[in-house]
Amino acid sequence: MRPTRGIGWNRGVGGGLARLGYRATETAKQNMREAAKRKPAISDETREKLRIASTGRTNRGRIGRKQSEDSKAKISAGNTGKRRTDETVRKMSERMLGQKLHLGHSHSERTKQLIRARKSGLAIHSEEEKCKRAERMKGNALTEGKPWSAARRLAWLQHKET
Repeated sequence: MRPTRGIGWNRGVGGGLARLGYRATETAKQNMREAAKRKPAISDETREKLRIASTGRTNRGRIGRKQSEDSKAKISAGNTGKRRTDETVRKMSERMLGQKLHLGHSHSERTKQLIRARKSGLAIHSEEEKCKRAERMKGNALTEGKPWSAARRLAWLQHKET
């Protein structure tokens, strides 16, 4: 049911949002203004119904705000004496165990040295490493069939000599 391989729902060919960066023409903008003016205004009754329907549905408005001590005490009192099943307790415990994404992974000694060098402000890559990487990248699918211009090759050769 997927539209096309590599293109998700509501996405454009480049992988981004379909209308991201799109600029409407002046005529299109004018048409949109006129269409908006023809739309009837939302009545107070409908507005009230929408307010009631959305009340309590989300906590996004509280992100970053601290609970007051009074509020914390009320929550604590409400949860005191609740009996949770063993399964619920196990699930809560697993959920709070922290970051599981990178669990069991350890860096190689070489990676540790690179991280250490980067943090101490030393140069990370030797000329030998750079040459190895350049050799690996030759014939890469990204660079294949895209020859350098004469000006770019000249600049690269001059940089290499210095």
